[in-house]
Amino acid sequence: MLKSVTELAAMIEAKNRENADNYIVGIDAGSVSLNSVVINGAREIIHESAYKRHMGKVEEEVLKLIRELYETLDGKIMAVAFTGNHG
Repeated sequence: MLKSVTELAAMIEAKNRENADNYIVGIDAGSVSLNSVVINGAREIIHESAYKRHMGKVEEEVLKLIRELYETLDGKIMAVAFTGNHG
């Protein structure tokens, strides 16, 4: 059991260091466009996608995006979160 807020903060910081080389991908699949952001274990934004229209091929474009990011990030994606009309 945690004894203080300081102890909790230390645990969170240790977990962040442990996951520093892993990434979280956020994808916004809207009615017209697909946008994404990648943050590292230190919760820093390391990538933001440019505005990209999906032309109605949401699933195909999401898979393409995840494959590209997986390759770029050497497979170190620990989570993917979705939002939007198709999320």
